[in-house]
Amino acid sequence: MKIFLIFLLNSSKSPVLAAWLSFLIPGGGQFYTKNYLKGILIGGFQGYLIYDFKRIYDLKKEGKIDREEYERKILSNGIIYLMSLIYSVSDAYVSAHFYNFSKDTILNLSLKKEEKMDRTEKILKDLTEASGVSGFEEEFREVIKKEFEKLADDILYDKLGSIIAIKKGEKEGPRIGFFAHMDEIGLMVKGFSKGYVKFAPIGGWWSATLIGQRVKIKNEKGEFYGVIGATPPHILKKEEAQKLPEIDDLYIDFGVEEKKFDPQKKLGIKIGDPIVPVSEFKILGNKNIYMAKAFDDRVGCALLIRTLEEIKNKKIPGTAYFVATVQEEVGLRGATTSPWVFEPDIGIALDVSLTEDTPGAKVETEAKLGNGVGIVSLDFTMIAHRKLRDFLIKICEKYKIKYHLVTVTRGGYDTGKVHLFKEGVPSCIIGIPSRYVHGFNSMIHRKDFDNALNLCVNFLKEFDEKKLKEITSY
Repeated sequence: MKIFLIFLLNSSKSPVLAAWLSFLIPGGGQFYTKNYLKGILIGGFQGYLIYDFKRIYDLKKEGKIDREEYERKILSNGIIYLMSLIYSVSDAYVSAHFYNFSKDTILNLSLKKEEKMDRTEKILKDLTEASGVSGFEEEFREVIKKEFEKLADDILYDKLGSIIAIKKGEKEGPRIGFFAHMDEIGLMVKGFSKGYVKFAPIGGWWSATLIGQRVKIKNEKGEFYGVIGATPPHILKKEEAQKLPEIDDLYIDFGVEEKKFDPQKKLGIKIGDPIVPVSEFKILGNKNIYMAKAFDDRVGCALLIRTLEEIKNKKIPGTAYFVATVQEEVGLRGATTSPWVFEPDIGIALDVSLTEDTPGAKVETEAKLGNGVGIVSLDFTMIAHRKLRDFLIKICEKYKIKYHLVTVTRGGYDTGKVHLFKEGVPSCIIGIPSRYVHGFNSMIHRKDFDNALNLCVNFLKEFDEKKLKEITSY
C-alpha cells in the first residue's frame, strides 16, 4: 500500500485517475496532483457536509426535527455537496493535465511562440535544413515534391531526377521556365587514414571555410556527426602555419578512439558516401537577415514554391514551368537535361547573387543585402539576353520593385545550359543577394526575397506571346 501511494504521488498524473480519486475520496484528486492546501480545504469541507448529513439524521431519529425540516436540510446539503463534488472532480482533472507540463516544457512553448515563423520563413527553414548534396538529392526532392503536389496542375521529371511543376495558363505558350537547383555543395568519402575519413569536394569549396565545421553522414546504420579537422598550427612550422591547408590535407573525425572505435567499421562508413554540412536556419537579431547553409540554391527553390502559391488561383497568359534541377554545382547537369522535357521558350534562373558590402570588397557596387533583387547581366557561362533583361527592369520600375544590376564573373547559373537548348532560349538571371556563399553559413535579406517574389509574379502576369515575339525578333 505504501509503495502504491508513493507511485501515485510521484509519477506522471493521469487526469482520469485524479477525477476518480476526487469522486471517491474528499480532496483525493487534489492530493494526487500535489495541490495539498486545496485538498485539505475541499476534503475538510466535504467531510463536514458528510458529518452534517449524519447529524441531521440523528436529530430526526431523536425526534428533535420534523420530517419536513429534515428533508429540507438533506436537500440543501445534498445540492451543496454535489456542487463541491463537481468542482473537485473537474479541478483534479485539469490539474493533472497541467502537472505533466514541466517548467522546461512551458519554457519551450514560450520560446516557440516568440519564434513563430511566417510562411516564407518556414519554407526557407525546411528547404535549407534538408540534405541534398549534388547527386544525392533524394531527401530534398521529397520535401519540394510535397509542396509542388499541393500547388501544381501537373508534375514532370527528367531522367536525372530534376522535378518540374506546371502552372497552366490561358494558352500553352509562351512556355516560361523558372530554374532553381535543388543540390547543395558537400563532400564525399574517398578513403580512410587511421580511422579518420578523407574526403573529396562536391562542388566549389575553399579550405578556409571547412576547418572546424560540423558535418554528418547518413547511411543504413543511422545518422552520424563529425568535425572537419586539420593539423593544429601549434605543431606546424611557422611558415606552414601561415598558409591555408590544401583540401587533400583535411580529414573528418567521427569520434576516432585508437584501437577502440574505428568509424569505418563501427558506423558502416564507406567510400562514396555523401557528407552533408550541418547548419540550422536562424533569424538573426536583425529580423530581416536570415542565416543558413545552402541558400545556394534553396532560396531559389523557395521562390519556386512561393511564386506557385501566389499565382495558383490567378490567370497568366502563358504556361509556367517551375524546375528544381539536380547537380548544378558540378556542371549544370539538370539544366542540360530538363529543358528536353518541356522545351521552354524563355529561361530564368532563380539563384543567389553575390554581394560586395563586406570588408575587403574591391569595388563599390549596388550589390548589397537589402538593396533589392539582383538582375544579373553576366556570369561565366552566359551573357543575359538583353531584351529579356530590359523587360525585367521595366517590370521592376512599373511595380516599384527595388532592384540592382550585377555581374558575376566567376561561376555560372543553370541558364548557362538552358540558353543553348536546341535553337536557343532567351535567358536571364534573377538573383537574391547573399553573403558568404559556398560556406557553412550564408546570409540573405528578407526584403530582397520579397522583391524577387514580386518580380517573378508580375513577370508571369505580363509576359505573353506578343512579348515573346518582340524579344526574339532580330
